[in-house]
Amino acid sequence: MLDLTHLSQQVPLWPGQARVLRLALEQHLAQLNGRSAQGQLTLLDALALKPLGRLHQQLTRLLCGPWPRHERRPGRPPRQRQWRLSFEELLLLNRLYCEGTLSRYLAAEPGAELVPLGGELHRAAHG
Repeated sequence: MLDLTHLSQQVPLWPGQARVLRLALEQHLAQLNGRSAQGQLTLLDALALKPLGRLHQQLTRLLCGPWPRHERRPGRPPRQRQWRLSFEELLLLNRLYCEGTLSRYLAAEPGAELVPLGGELHRAAHG
């Protein structure tokens, strides 16, 4: 089996971006579940189910913990968290972002949170 761990990337993430992305992933997984129940799941979607579930769990854990992870000193602005993504997770998120799949599940206003994150995902996937 090919080992691609050296291609893992860290993507900076704000709490608002994490919440919006988690919501979009929840809705996308629910839609895939519905299509699966009807027997209309494509091979590409079936292969994406496990990584999407892992991404959803990662985001849930990130959001349940303190943000930022370490206590910040008074007067210092909040920092982004570094989110470590495997190569396949990064490519999958980049594909869903570029296709517009993630923003399709969101109202116009929260979808704007995904624009900077999408740029970071695209940069990391091609970098």
